[in-house]
Amino acid sequence: MPAVSVIIPVWNGSSVIARAVQSVLAQSLSDFEIIVADDGSTDDTVRELGRFNGRLRLLRQSNLGPSAARNAGARSAAGRYLAFLDADDVWMPAMLAQCVAALDADPKTAVAYTNAVIVDPAGDVVRPSMVPPDRAHDPSMEELLSNMWPIVPSAAIVRRTAFEAIGGFCETLRSCEDVYFWLLAREQGTFRYLPECLVRKTEEEVYPKVLDRDAGAAEFINLVRGRFGARANGLVRSFTTHKARLLSHTGLIALSRGHQVEARRCFARAIGYDPMNFRNYSRLLKTFLRPEIARALSGKAAARLEW
Repeated sequence: MPAVSVIIPVWNGSSVIARAVQSVLAQSLSDFEIIVADDGSTDDTVRELGRFNGRLRLLRQSNLGPSAARNAGARSAAGRYLAFLDADDVWMPAMLAQCVAALDADPKTAVAYTNAVIVDPAGDVVRPSMVPPDRAHDPSMEELLSNMWPIVPSAAIVRRTAFEAIGGFCETLRSCEDVYFWLLAREQGTFRYLPECLVRKTEEEVYPKVLDRDAGAAEFINLVRGRFGARANGLVRSFTTHKARLLSHTGLIALSRGHQVEARRCFARAIGYDPMNFRNYSRLLKTFLRPEIARALSGKAAARLEW
């Protein structure tokens, strides 16, 4: 039985999948298996994986989303710990060794996770640290229920028994499935934060994907409210504020590029999350102006939000 089963969900990741796999093969800890869960790719992802024949196991399924791909990989995994590396992210060589050591040291620890460097798709550093100073510690359950916490799947390793007790990632959630998963995992044990940046996390441009990902927000809130009730009021407020800000930023980018219909949708949804932010009302009105005027009014603000 390997110590860690590394599960890489991928959909149309032909340009990045080899880099992710190579970062696993370069780990200082060698007691692992690699499972790539292909989520219905239609590009050359499978062909790219052919160069690693004998060094990983490939699972294929129709396009069901990252949660289903992660869960499929976990069902076929043999490791006592599970690691989920997104296909466009990269590990530093000490990632597995440090997280495994933390989990081995305390059987009550359900998740060990690290800091990360945030990069853009070209590999340039956007933020040197994912975790702000006020959250650079092991979070309590009340902290996770009070704020959006900076944990991403690529930077975490989960104890297999905790994963199985939870039942895996919620496959009906179209967004924030990881945030909900961390809440359930924290019920199974403590979290251990490792401050070293052991992941290069790729952050894609927010436009236009934010509109698609926004579709699952209501379900996420309902799940959190249903399980945790008023204890999660802080998290819901943090989540809705974050969504409003992200949609507003995306709307400015869309407006600066002349995409007024998409910008209008972004600002309208931002107002739905945060109706007291009156700037979004004026931004919404700008989407009805002539395109060249709207671009001139939004371009400077939008430029500050892109890479």
